Amino acid sequence: MILQEKRKETTIYFYTGEIKNVLVFREDKVTGNKSIINHARALRPHSIQQHSQLEIAKEIKRTEKTCVFCKYEEHNIPLASKEKRYEKGEAVIFQNLYPFAEKHYVGIITKKHFVNKFKVKHFYDVFLAFQELIENDVRKEYFYINMNFLPPAGASIVHPHVQAFAFAKPTPKHQRIIEGMKKHGKEKWLKEHATKGLQIFKGNLFEVFAVFAPSLNSEIAFISYENKRLKDLNDKELKEISKIITKTINYYLHINPFNAFNFAIYEHKQHGILGFIGLRKPLTKYYSSDRGFLENYHGMQVISVYPENIAKELKRKF
Repeated sequence: MILQEKRKETTIYFYTGEIKNVLVFREDKVTGNKSIINHARALRPHSIQQHSQLEIAKEIKRTEKTCVFCKYEEHNIPLASKEKRYEKGEAVIFQNLYPFAEKHYVGIITKKHFVNKFKVKHFYDVFLAFQELIENDVRKEYFYINMNFLPPAGASIVHPHVQAFAFAKPTPKHQRIIEGMKKHGKEKWLKEHATKGLQIFKGNLFEVFAVFAPSLNSEIAFISYENKRLKDLNDKELKEISKIITKTINYYLHINPFNAFNFAIYEHKQHGILGFIGLRKPLTKYYSSDRGFLENYHGMQVISVYPENIAKELKRKF
């Protein structure tokens, strides 16, 4: 089996009663992920109170005054000249001012400083712009498109934007996926997800499913049936991938308008286009990170949401 699972029920007794836990240990041999799921952890107390949504909205409004992405043409952002930037609709792509790769780009996806409901056109336009960039600037490199939305997801700027970079070799996580896909196969991987009730949507080019051994809470993945690159997608296929991303993140934002999230898109001949989208903590004045010692130093994820439940919820949105 590609997707392996072991369950263990435990009861913790303490002076005022007892807590019953169901620990689910999961491993995905394609991604290399090892996750521990315990739904009861979602109920644990946090010592610092979260602040009201009104306070957070005011703080976001305050950041608009100094946002370089709201008025990027007035700031010294490299490759933002009309001759060198890539623009489609409201989307504009230029070189990252603080790169971690020789080819590291930022894509502003909307003129709005903050969005709590995204439109398909936001991602459709930025993907169109990236197709042009890939054609001109990216050849045989491994190319990735990613998004950090709000500070709990790692964003330093509130304004919605994506980041893309190209490396000569795949990232370590992507290398494991390439090897796992080569060994186990895409069709078998998808079939096992479907058998376990994790399939969410089957489109013309993409299949969407809840991740069996998640890296993040409420994580979904989408993968193309054909082994295409992003630059090869036609208009209909670009709209399909844009709808998948939009429906998923709008589901997160329906739960809480200040929910943070990450996504990453990989492309390779072993799997075509593969993307992951996962939920982070909501933006508050004070918040607890969802990455602790187990994630950072032991390579295991602690998850409090069952992927099967996410699959049921998101099926209604698709």
